[in-house]
Amino acid sequence: MQVGQFLEIGRYKRFIEKLGYFASEFRVSVYAYCCMPNHFHLYLSTKEANLSRFMQSLLTSFCVSSNKKRRSCGHIFQGRFKAHLVDDDLYRSRLSRYIHLNPIRIQALREVDLKERHNYLRKFRWSSYPEYIGIAKKPKWLDCAPVQQSFSFDEVIKQVAKYFGVDEKSVLTRKSGHREARRVAMYCASTYCRHHLSVSEMATRFSVGASALAHARDSVATNSLPHLTQTLRNLKSIITKT
Repeated sequence: MQVGQFLEIGRYKRFIEKLGYFASEFRVSVYAYCCMPNHFHLYLSTKEANLSRFMQSLLTSFCVSSNKKRRSCGHIFQGRFKAHLVDDDLYRSRLSRYIHLNPIRIQALREVDLKERHNYLRKFRWSSYPEYIGIAKKPKWLDCAPVQQSFSFDEVIKQVAKYFGVDEKSVLTRKSGHREARRVAMYCASTYCRHHLSVSEMATRFSVGASALAHARDSVATNSLPHLTQTLRNLKSIITKT
């Protein structure tokens, strides 16, 4: 959503306060957010058909209070908000990263080294990133659990091997002859173990490079074969219950 300008610190604070208030009022779950100078990103979930009413209430209230504070009038926001459906665990993690990395994607920081950008990100107060890494107190209305949900690598491999009826070593060994089980294991590890191991660490466990792991993961994620789709659903149910 494009916004005229947040600019003042007070407007950032006001928007986040109203986000929390209306999330509670409409029973909308907020998984992540980020306020930039001229736009914002929200990762939301609702069990009711009330997203449009929630957004209208949030934006109208913010606009009215901001205009009153500045003794001005008129619209702050340009156009209707855009919404995209998130129904995949892997995309959920990508979306969180996209939202939280917005502050360091600006032109002024493109030539800055990684360490300095990381420090900037930690100090940026207008996103849910500080709450995710534990350096800021998490408000009751912010739900980090769906994004942070993670499981041990060994347990995931154990469940995948058991599901396919193969031994765990063959899932981790290259050229073992169990190609589909191995690819599914890479996908599940990338999806469910991301807070236990880095991509490079997972790739090492599978005896491949990081790019090969990413390729296997993405090939499974984008595969439309009915039997594989059902396999992933079954494994998700098994892994998340262990």
